[in-house]
Amino acid sequence: QSSFAPLKPCTICQSKSCIVIPSLAAPKHFCLLHYLGTGNHRKRSKNKRSKLFVHPLRLESQLPAVQDLFSEAFVELQKEIREESARGLDLNLNLAG
Repeated sequence: QSSFAPLKPCTICQSKSCIVIPSLAAPKHFCLLHYLGTGNHRKRSKNKRSKLFVHPLRLESQLPAVQDLFSEAFVELQKEIREESARGLDLNLNLAG
């Protein structure tokens, strides 16, 4: 077991948390998806002294689903960019012709 307080559910979705951001007011518990999705990872990178507690087994179990979700989103984004680029090219060709 870890040296910090027991893990509580994710503050957003109530699933199993794997990351705790300690705070004097109240620690924030996140599942991996909501830790990444809420931008807390960016806030932490700006403040190098802030602490973060990670439950490795829970993180490892949540990682595949989050990787799948982000890869699906990336593929969808690529598709949308291709479609927008094609529309822009069609518009330019119509204006030139």
